[in-house]
Amino acid sequence: MKFTCKVSVVSVDISRTSHASPKPCHSTVGLGHHGPEKKSSSGEVSSQPLYLKICSGKNKQGTRYKATSNVRAMFHRFAMSQGRATVSLHHPKVDIHFSEAQPGELCQFLTILRLPPEKQKRIENLASLSDLTVAKKAVRKFVADSFAEYRTALPKLPETLEQLRAVSIGLVEIDIRIMRLALLRYLDLSKNSLTALPVDMSWPGSLTQLDLSHNKLTSVPPEFCCSTLATSLINLNLSNNAIESLPDMLCTFKALLVLDVSHCKITRLPHILGDLKQLRRLDISHNQLKYLPKSLTMLRMEELSMAGVLFDPVMLSRRNWPPPNTWTVPSLMDLAATAVVCNRIAVVHNQLPWLIHSYLKSALSCECGRPIFLNGLSCLTVHTFKGVAASVQRNQDQYGEPIETGACSQRCFERFRHKLYPLPAL
Repeated sequence: MKFTCKVSVVSVDISRTSHASPKPCHSTVGLGHHGPEKKSSSGEVSSQPLYLKICSGKNKQGTRYKATSNVRAMFHRFAMSQGRATVSLHHPKVDIHFSEAQPGELCQFLTILRLPPEKQKRIENLASLSDLTVAKKAVRKFVADSFAEYRTALPKLPETLEQLRAVSIGLVEIDIRIMRLALLRYLDLSKNSLTALPVDMSWPGSLTQLDLSHNKLTSVPPEFCCSTLATSLINLNLSNNAIESLPDMLCTFKALLVLDVSHCKITRLPHILGDLKQLRRLDISHNQLKYLPKSLTMLRMEELSMAGVLFDPVMLSRRNWPPPNTWTVPSLMDLAATAVVCNRIAVVHNQLPWLIHSYLKSALSCECGRPIFLNGLSCLTVHTFKGVAASVQRNQDQYGEPIETGACSQRCFERFRHKLYPLPAL
């Protein structure tokens, strides 16, 4: 068998005395027999040991290492899915580092190395290493300059592709054939005419950056948030679209570091936006927001941009608004949910329906600290967002932004009435 990846060979004796390591280079790795098969006088094929051969652009003849009964250790437990592994040999004492390999090919390669010698002899279809040559360097990046070029090249793109840019070529939909690019990390489809996101598409599990800015998207379907992107996506750019709302399921992107939804038509953010604990940069500037979710104050970010968001100044000047005449009686579900939150009962979200999970997360916080579900009064208060982000960009004439809060009882309403404001109609 053979496969292509980046390889670096480090001598164990040298690595102990020097911190410098050789730069990985594009190579072809082969595992097989050295020379043709030898037959005994009785006609039986004599067993030959397996050899590992590495050919690169600098060493086209290749270097051969004995593999049978010569592997000291293998390290791949946490890096197999990323195409990385390390194989240590007895003779010579070297560590061979593999990177940017196809996970499937690397797994098959390590499986053969792990077998005992008697089982390695039974493996068939292992070619001779005498004709092993350096393969062409795999294509990692593709930039489409026109729609015709994109349509022609997409079916032929190699599975090793990591970056795909199709900017300003008039795309109206996302081609489902992108899903076969298993190693794709960066996808840029900005400045096109996309109107909707596919709901039945299986996105590449390695995708970390997705740019869909400057399109004609009007919504983000919940199915988009339930895809494989929930665990891999780090940077999501949805700016300059016609999106009016974001689904609560967007908060399942636990690895998200950068979220840009600026220059859209968003009127309300998900109330559980604070679940994005890893978020470091949030841009919600130039939207039509009336207020912000209180969970946003629980984040600790590097940059928060709210420039161009014009909150209603009249709404924040009506402090002497009349108190509510009636208070709803809490339901059994409200009482149970309040007990879960107040007693900090651990909830395993994978064992709960999303509706119940979302209901628990929908609780507002009264100024006294108690959770509010449907049995309280929803209102607003002002927050300066000091300590939420190291850099906060806002309008110059604005000191603080309204955030959603509540009052759990008439007593709390009268107690904190001086800093509560009425909730605007959306």
